[in-house]
Amino acid sequence: MRIPFQGTNSRATRYQVTGAIVVGVLVAGLMATSGPQSTGTPVSANVPFLDSAPLEAGEEDVLGGVAAASARHRADRQDPIPLSAEPDTIREAPFVPGQLLVGFKPSASRAARREALDEIGGRILHGTDLPDIELVDLGAHKNIEKAQAKLEKQGAVGYAEPNHIYSASASFPSDKSFPNQWAFDNTGQTIGSSTGTSDADIDAPEAWDSSTGGEVTVAVIDSGVAFDHPDLSTNLWSNPGEAGAKATNGIDDDNNGFVDDNLGWDFVQNDNRPLDQNGHGTHVAGTIGAQGNNGVGVAGAAWDVRLMSVRALGPQGDGTTTEIIAAIRYAVSNGADIINLSLGGPGSSQTFGQAIADSPQTLFVVAAGNEGANNDTTPSYPCNYTSLNIICVAATTQTDALASFSNYGATRVDLGAPGTQIISTVPAFTQPFKDTFTTLANWTTGGSPLWGIGSEAGGTFAADSPGAPYVKGANSWIQLAQPINLQGARDCGLNYRLRLDAQSPTDGLEVEASADGST
Repeated sequence: MRIPFQGTNSRATRYQVTGAIVVGVLVAGLMATSGPQSTGTPVSANVPFLDSAPLEAGEEDVLGGVAAASARHRADRQDPIPLSAEPDTIREAPFVPGQLLVGFKPSASRAARREALDEIGGRILHGTDLPDIELVDLGAHKNIEKAQAKLEKQGAVGYAEPNHIYSASASFPSDKSFPNQWAFDNTGQTIGSSTGTSDADIDAPEAWDSSTGGEVTVAVIDSGVAFDHPDLSTNLWSNPGEAGAKATNGIDDDNNGFVDDNLGWDFVQNDNRPLDQNGHGTHVAGTIGAQGNNGVGVAGAAWDVRLMSVRALGPQGDGTTTEIIAAIRYAVSNGADIINLSLGGPGSSQTFGQAIADSPQTLFVVAAGNEGANNDTTPSYPCNYTSLNIICVAATTQTDALASFSNYGATRVDLGAPGTQIISTVPAFTQPFKDTFTTLANWTTGGSPLWGIGSEAGGTFAADSPGAPYVKGANSWIQLAQPINLQGARDCGLNYRLRLDAQSPTDGLEVEASADGST
């Protein structure tokens, strides 16, 4: 692998993980969980599958949840319109540069639609699997607001909006870590540095006396799931039309538009391996449905459940409107009874809201958000969409108080549930290479000016001429002296930080990989 340390084109911030909503059908109670987790170690570290421990309150994104036999619909929601409320406070909503979601009027002809797009120089990238809604490319340098306003004046157009970016909220089982799962059974135990209040929990053991789950499919739309995890593998959903020998035959046997989607689909990489490269989705899945009473790991809210992995969030825990609604459509069309949306952001999208409203038979459990804000006045989506099939969950602590980081709202938030110091399943990650640039021992350099080590408040860094970095006209490079051995690795991720005065197209970050994984 060769990494010239030059310039970068960064991807825009996306809808990020804000909460994992746990739904264990036929298990009465309420719960929320916190962050991807391992034993005192970030998920990017080398940790075994079943190591798990809680985060400090507010340290990671809150996961909100509900384990309940049925959902109550709050009276203030109106379905299906309006899809969002007019806020008193508007937070800046990030979006993908150069893209608009365009909702055409059903009566508009193909010629009229083409004429409308010609007015802004736009071209259709692809559809959204929603009727009359297309993702349109304007080019990276077009003014989104002007193009949106111009489109909405066209007779063929119902609306146009940015492609918003959302940010990654009695019967006792034998699972070894169950005594630390205070959300299920709070005995006043101390987890980390926090001591709980007895019975500030969801009374899961009492519910398990009646049922530990059922034939219910819960779609986890998140960063993916470690589907080879020993505490999850037995509870994973399997597509019956792609099972057995059909899982690897390269044919769309069930004609659902996805080849060999035996275990779900990855809408980030567009393949049939929705593996977790972040850790959040696996943590969520374990809280919902880790196998219970098996003597290892943790117990899920529902011990017997079908977990459908649908990946819509990338390695950094964020995803766009188009990725999320594609995941929703997949989950609904493949029989998900419940969809867990552990994500959120300030961007109100008619397309996103319509995808939920168009699936009235599916329950959506969503996070209130982690900004400590009142959602009644400062909206967070999807919590603030008004469809009747949404349950929005805030986070509470071991002492039954509202978590300091949790959003709230008397009108827009339905309930609160445990959301701090929650342990769950994590993927096994290894880290074959890391450099904090205290020296250049792992690198070779060339060109002018020379490379060296600099320092600032945040730590050390490598730069061409550290005393005067970011020099225009520089012609220098830095690359690894030895390739990183990735033999046997899969779904590798690369994290890096560049802060240079990049000059397109000559500056860039290059990564070279080999077929044998070692050279």
